[in-house]
Amino acid sequence: MKRTHDYSGEKGLFDGNILHEFWRPQAAVAGNARALGFDMPAPGGSSAGRYFSRRSVGHLGFTGTSFWLDPEQDFLVILLTNRVHPTRRNERIRIFRPQIHDLIAALCFP
Repeated sequence: MKRTHDYSGEKGLFDGNILHEFWRPQAAVAGNARALGFDMPAPGGSSAGRYFSRRSVGHLGFTGTSFWLDPEQDFLVILLTNRVHPTRRNERIRIFRPQIHDLIAALCFP
């Protein structure tokens, strides 16, 4: 049975209008995959992987940490990494993030 969370409203954590605005795709740049302060899955490939819905929001950190929240599927992944060890030139996190997100989603949604 799928759980659902109401992130807004009287019993939620935040006012629904605020969340709607922060999670709304911004159209400032053509092909933009961003909301206010958040990333959104990019159409041509995303660090979120293939299973997060178009309404998902996330954020990427310099050291490789990230989170992706999918309100449609009630799904959250938080990734804590240190991609700067042993060197800041390590860019393999760009390949790793979508792969680990896909693996976790496949395990949670068989």
